[in-house]
Amino acid sequence: MLIHHHPWNHSHLLRSEGDSHSRPMRRFYLSTFLHDFGFAMTSMFVMFYLYQLGWSLPFVFGYLAVGSVFKSVFRHWAAWLMISRGSQRLTLIGSILWVPFVVSLLLLGGPGGWGYALLAAVIFFEAASHSTYYMAWDFNFVSFENKEKAGRQTSLVWIVGDFSRILAPLAGGLIAQVWRFEISLAIAGVLMLLSVVPLLKLKSETSITDPDRARELLKPKGLWQSYQKMQKAKLGAFLLSNIAGLAVGIWALYLAIAVFADKAYGGLGILFAASAIFSMFLSWLVGQLVDRGKGHKVLVASSLLESLTGGLRWFVTGIPQAVAHNFLQQQQSGHTLALFRWYFDKTRPAAERPSFFQAYAYIHDLTFALISGSLVVLLLVVPAQSQLDVLRIACIVMGVVAGLVISGLALTRAFRQDQR
Repeated sequence: MLIHHHPWNHSHLLRSEGDSHSRPMRRFYLSTFLHDFGFAMTSMFVMFYLYQLGWSLPFVFGYLAVGSVFKSVFRHWAAWLMISRGSQRLTLIGSILWVPFVVSLLLLGGPGGWGYALLAAVIFFEAASHSTYYMAWDFNFVSFENKEKAGRQTSLVWIVGDFSRILAPLAGGLIAQVWRFEISLAIAGVLMLLSVVPLLKLKSETSITDPDRARELLKPKGLWQSYQKMQKAKLGAFLLSNIAGLAVGIWALYLAIAVFADKAYGGLGILFAASAIFSMFLSWLVGQLVDRGKGHKVLVASSLLESLTGGLRWFVTGIPQAVAHNFLQQQQSGHTLALFRWYFDKTRPAAERPSFFQAYAYIHDLTFALISGSLVVLLLVVPAQSQLDVLRIACIVMGVVAGLVISGLALTRAFRQDQR
């Protein structure tokens, strides 16, 4: 029903005029919507939920740091599994692994005794589910997309995510605010399982025709070769774009504790749902501009705006400022989408894709672990009453630095040499 009544279905974003990729992409969009809806219902609230249960901020960021390390390891395992079992089965495994994560989180209490064991289980199953699902997702998307419409198809995936991010945080936040966060968790788990259904009837279009070469490239020497082939300026820009995204997640935790307080679930849900509407429009516009060869200008402008909105976090002291800032923050889709074209490069041979994704995953996840681990140290050193200030300043610095460096990299000759 979503496919046939989706408002973008008739603007040639979902279909490719006789292209054999049409049906897989439609199923992929539907699966993405269901998965993102379930994920968005709870993901922005998990850190705050841990904080509410009595886990201190150093523990919360320790959870992020350890989880990031586990994700890089599980993703490597997922890459091996995908070569032999296929991406659809990997998607199914990733969605099923979300269930023990939800159960562990539902059983989790405060620190002490079984609490530590259950927190370890939460970290383990979340990392396993996330890494397994997104290894398959990345491979599926680059395999299903139409090369000539890559910008619009990438933007549509982002729009589908935005559409789910309008309804999901609102639903998840209000359910948690009125009843309990645990109910939102349970509903999200069901939706994650349902997201597999649209992919079950797809033919094995995402199979790797040269599995032996793919396995060889997943060994240390092959991963190093994949890293050496990466265009370093684009690698750095894409990583920094993701770091800016990490800052948004940390900022949501700061707002929940310092601004919304006892209305955090409902307040954050409404806030992020409303701003996602604006993000949908920006995502569509960026996709159009990328396909017209203006992705580089979008990247520079959006990254400079990232620095500006990062600095403006200093002036957010109440709900009105938080609302205004969150709308401005949606420009982040500009530099993220403009850089996706490098990450989802269709010209990259299928046998090299798992190795490329894995090489980047190690860089991404270990960088996130380093950032989260550094925050753990800072939070342990400063007095308890200053810990929220640490989070606030960290979000400002991450946003400002990421935006300035991305724009600087985008203007280098090395970056512009390989515009694809």
